[in-house]
Amino acid sequence: MEVEQLHKEMKGLREENNSLREKNQLLENKISSLEFDINDLEQYGRRQNLEIQGIPMSDNENNAETESKVLTVLKKIDENISHDNINIAHRLGKSKTNKTPNIIVRFVSGRTRNNPHKERKKLKSNAPGKPISKRVFISENLTKRNKHLFSLANEERKKFNWKYIWTNNGIIFLRQSNDSRVIAIRSEKDIEHIKNPMDNPRNTN
Repeated sequence: MEVEQLHKEMKGLREENNSLREKNQLLENKISSLEFDINDLEQYGRRQNLEIQGIPMSDNENNAETESKVLTVLKKIDENISHDNINIAHRLGKSKTNKTPNIIVRFVSGRTRNNPHKERKKLKSNAPGKPISKRVFISENLTKRNKHLFSLANEERKKFNWKYIWTNNGIIFLRQSNDSRVIAIRSEKDIEHIKNPMDNPRNTN
């Protein structure tokens, strides 16, 4: 009787343990889903922003000076852009690496923001009146999570000799070559598919 009772108790404990594991997995999935939703909302809130890297910072620089420097750069892309198109421009806090702080530019609308981002390669052009600017880079203002994801994806891109990486509306995209399909990266799991691009369900045309 004692052995039989022990077996029953062990069976009950196993069933309870399995039930707890299932509940724990459900909670983990729910937390992960909430984290995705929060990140997407935060990125959506940055849809009117761009981040500019490489503009030198002067002593005691204020936001007005920062905005003027930003306009000088943006006019190399679009001569018609003006102060009226910018809501605010400000430096980020100093980093631990002592690099020049990046600048966050908030435009009056997402549509106004899109053209400088789309045409940012003009900063590297040899067009008359548009000097080459090798130190200034314009990118989307990504959330902390998306920046980390971009960094991880870029490391894998270099490792496996993929040619392109970019972002659009906060989503990271990769393309192995001019003729290959585009892969969207929304999670660290997606990065694994860089090794086997045809297995990725997020492939797009």
